[in-house]
Amino acid sequence: MTSKAYCRFEELSELLGVSVVPMVADKRRGVDDLLSAMVDLAEGRMETRRFTMDYGPQLEKLLTEIEEFLKDADLSGHNPRWVAVKLLENDPEAVQVTKGLRELEGFLQRITVSQTT
Repeated sequence: MTSKAYCRFEELSELLGVSVVPMVADKRRGVDDLLSAMVDLAEGRMETRRFTMDYGPQLEKLLTEIEEFLKDADLSGHNPRWVAVKLLENDPEAVQVTKGLRELEGFLQRITVSQTT
């Protein structure tokens, strides 16, 4: 069974704020374009912007509160927003990273319960 995928690469690039390079790696199509884009990025010739997924007003409020709680925590180099999202998913890595934060469990219970009532 063969299927062809279609992607509007320029629109995706604009949405994500990074260059999207079309390629078919097993046929080596686009590999040179990818390497060129990587060099351009590394040498500062390509602009990027940070992409942040919007989860809607209710979850964004929770994420903001969790990020604020985590702002001074040692997250072993992890991005606070990533940790906040992953904590809501009960992700094992995020749980491990925040293991030493004594008040975190109670804090998460308080804010998630207050959002559901």
